[in-house]
Order: sequence, then structure tokens, then C-alpha cells
Amino acid sequence: VCVCVCVCVCVCVCVCVCVCLCVCVHQERECREHQDARRRASAQAESWEGQARQAEGSISELRLELMSSDMERRRLKEKVEALEASLQEALSAERSCSSQVSQLNRSLLHTEEQLRQTQGEHTATQTDLEKTRELCVKLDSSKEAVSHGGDGVCVCVCVCARTYSTGQIFRTPTHSRVSLFSLFSTL
Repeated sequence: VCVCVCVCVCVCVCVCVCVCLCVCVHQERECREHQDARRRASAQAESWEGQARQAEGSISELRLELMSSDMERRRLKEKVEALEASLQEALSAERSCSSQVSQLNRSLLHTEEQLRQTQGEHTATQTDLEKTRELCVKLDSSKEAVSHGGDGVCVCVCVCARTYSTGQIFRTPTHSRVSLFSLFSTL
């Protein structure tokens, strides 16, 4: 009986040891699985942290690009505004120049008209002068005829007086035509 009890106790101890071993093996397996799961989770967390750092770096780069493009947009907007202001000034200057050119054209036309009138008056004065010279020649020949005729002293004085008054009239250019007509009527 003692042996039986011993065997039984041994078997029980063996069974207990086996059960304990099984439980320990099972717990070790669970512990390893938990450690593996924890390592995988830790590796996944590190991977996610790396991705998060990369995302933060990308976000920082995008922010810098956005700030740079915003500054470029502002600079271009200011440049466009400056160019628009310059264009308005140029258009205003062009309108002013056009107005001045128009005024100069009108002034030039007026001056050309005055020049034509002056040239016409000059031509008329030249014609009057030629006629006056012809009259002076006729006067000289009349004077010679009168001086040979005897009673020419009175006629000569009258002609000389008329010639003198006609010469005075010709000295003022505005009366040149009137004086020419009076000279013709005198002769």
C-alpha cells in the first residue's frame, strides 16, 4: 500500500508537475505572444511616429511654400497696381499731348493763314510799287513835256504836291491800296 501510495503520490506529483509545466509553458507562450504583440505595437507606433514626423516636415514645407507663394502673389499684385498707375499716367500724358498737338495744329493753321495773307499783301504791295514806279516814269515824262510847254510851272507844282502826298500815303502799309487808287484818280 505504501508503494501504491507512493506511486500515487508520485503520479500526482508528476501530474501536478506536468500540469504546472503545461501551465508554465502555456503562460510562457502567452507571455511571448504578448511580448511579440507589444514589440509589433511598439514598432508600429515608431513607424507611425516616423510618418507623423514626415507629415509634420511636409506640412512645414507646404506652409513655407504657401507663405512664399502668398508673398509672391502680394508682390505681383503690387507690381500690377504700380503698372496700372503708370499706365493711367501714360494715358493722361498721351491725352495731354494729343490736346497740345491739336492746339499746335490749330495755331499752325492760323499762322499759315496769316502767312498767306501777309504774302498776299506783300504781293499786292509789290504790284502797287511797280505801278507807282510806272507812274513816276510817266510823271517825269509829263514834267519834261510841261517844262517845254511854257505854262508848266503851275501844273508841275500840282503834280509834285500830289506825288508828295501819294508818297506819304505809301509809307504806311495799311493805306497802300487806298493810296494807289488816289494816285490813279489823281492822274
